[in-house]
Amino acid sequence: MRLNFMDVAMRVSPAGKGYLFRGSNYVRYDWKLDREDFDYPQPIHLWNLPQNFQSGIDAACNGQRQFLGKAYFFKDNTYARYDWATNTVDLKDRGIAGWKLPASFLSGVDAALTGEGQFSGKTYFFKGDQHLRQRIPRLRPTQTRADIASGD
Repeated sequence: MRLNFMDVAMRVSPAGKGYLFRGSNYVRYDWKLDREDFDYPQPIHLWNLPQNFQSGIDAACNGQRQFLGKAYFFKDNTYARYDWATNTVDLKDRGIAGWKLPASFLSGVDAALTGEGQFSGKTYFFKGDQHLRQRIPRLRPTQTRADIASGD
């Protein structure tokens, strides 16, 4: 799998790994060795995500604070939560509305990432030319529908 053609990327800092998704496959990337791990790509079904995620995901991010050790996968208007410690999906087929996103984000998100350093405790969602910063654990937006071009 060519690494310059990915749909979704997710970094897992403590493990020193990153996961890169394209369609129904993914690769695991080793940051220290600066290369894709052996025996990849692998099919996304190995994550045991719900059936509608098997053809690919729209976005992924890691949990923070009380959700540390979890990963969130988004597909259309649903999400699933993965537990890194048990290698299982512990929440399936949840509506994205549970994240208390504005109406324009409820049909799905294009990308998601978790903040680090001074941005720790925040998750950023992107859809079209809009972005949203959400604080954890409040799970309510602190900034909604900001125009990406404005730098807000």
